[in-house]
Amino acid sequence: MNIPAGDDVVTIQADEQHRFGKHDYHAKGNVEVRYQDMLLKADQVWGNDETQDVEGEGHVYFEQARQHVNGTKFKFNLASQTGVFYEAKGKADPGFVFEASEVEKLGEDKYRIKNGFVTACEDQVPKWSFTVKDAVFRVDRRVTMKHTFFRIKKIPIFFTPYLVAPTSDNKRQTGFLIPSTGNSTRRGRSVTEAFFLTLGRSADLLAVAEYFSLRG
Repeated sequence: MNIPAGDDVVTIQADEQHRFGKHDYHAKGNVEVRYQDMLLKADQVWGNDETQDVEGEGHVYFEQARQHVNGTKFKFNLASQTGVFYEAKGKADPGFVFEASEVEKLGEDKYRIKNGFVTACEDQVPKWSFTVKDAVFRVDRRVTMKHTFFRIKKIPIFFTPYLVAPTSDNKRQTGFLIPSTGNSTRRGRSVTEAFFLTLGRSADLLAVAEYFSLRG
């Protein structure tokens, strides 16, 4: 099924496709919805070709450029590139991983996550993470977090009501850097956190703090 959408076309592939009413449609079985550089997959999708609203459920997958999200269901508007993914896990390259009960896409490269965590570690149980009640991030820029716990594995280390950190290590910008962890026979498990402050085009300040579980 090809649906005109302004100067572009929404392409829908599925095992079954049905239209009902003037603008509504239902697709079922291995559904793929393609629009511009976006791809949505689900077991079932309902949509309206006038508003460009789509909803889907079952084995949800979203892809756009270097952004990938998996979830149980979604509500999305193709024209505005905005929507919500539920019980979602995602990754925004390079190396920014997130998981939350709700992941809201606010624009082409901007997201809000609710009741979840963010990390740069791709292990099944991340070596470290920030658990958050609410966070907003832009791909390859920074993440702003509220009501945040920093955790090693599943152990909370410290709490902060507000925190800003980069989602990439490629750019000079003020904020906390991605933490690093280590182990030592003399000092035990260690956590290193740094704060980077830009002071202009050619100057900056780096403050580093280290925590050791054992004293040497």
